[in-house]
Amino acid sequence: MKENFNAALIRAIRETAPSGENLANALMDILCIGKEAVYRRLRGEVTFTFEEAGIIAHHYSLSLDRITGTVSGGTNQFSLGIPLADNPMAAYTTLLKRYRDFFENVQNDPSAEVSSATNIIPFTFYCGYEYLSRFRLYRWMYQHQPLRTHVPLSQITVHQQLTDLHLQLGRSVRQAAHTTFILDGKLFESFINEIRYFSDLHLISNDEREKMLCELLLLLDELETLAAAGEFSPGKTTGYLPLTPGFRGDLQSAGQNRL
Repeated sequence: MKENFNAALIRAIRETAPSGENLANALMDILCIGKEAVYRRLRGEVTFTFEEAGIIAHHYSLSLDRITGTVSGGTNQFSLGIPLADNPMAAYTTLLKRYRDFFENVQNDPSAEVSSATNIIPFTFYCGYEYLSRFRLYRWMYQHQPLRTHVPLSQITVHQQLTDLHLQLGRSVRQAAHTTFILDGKLFESFINEIRYFSDLHLISNDEREKMLCELLLLLDELETLAAAGEFSPGKTTGYLPLTPGFRGDLQSAGQNRL
């Protein structure tokens, strides 16, 4: 049983690891053990411990249930993703890294399928837009550590590391072989309502409001183009719930009337 599990785990790692990756070196870094210890495990002389298997499964997004034969289906992951709020900025950064690493792990798997059903604009869509992504961070901090001093959006600093993470996440999600997005018909309207809420608190300037609305319209252009093309790039298919007729006019009207 132990030998079968060890062999199955090694096979799963080889099938999941990025093409060209040196498996021994990667496991040395992941498990923090020496080269000889890694080779003994790869040769089957020593079995991976349960803790080591868990670390490997987390890194490569593997299902230990499937490897052990407990279940026969595909890998399903579910996480509430609720971080500790002692340091909202650090928690936000950790969450972005988690999502980025997940999508980077699956982007080289031609059988990988990513599906999302949401009633808010997925952050992976607008993380490349300066004011929309800044507003996302602002809402996060407001929710997890209320800004009792009513710090306006303009005073929130987005460090370069976070900006780079935004761009990396946006690129990585577009590299999955197959993606499907089911979008609520009112997701743009909901976003505008959130902007209006902070605007009514005088935490967002008129200029910031207008720039966010412009970026929302640019994002809508992008979504319409992707929906028509059916792919992020050649070979990277994507599907969308069709946008309703007049959706662009509704967004512009909502922006003018509510902002």
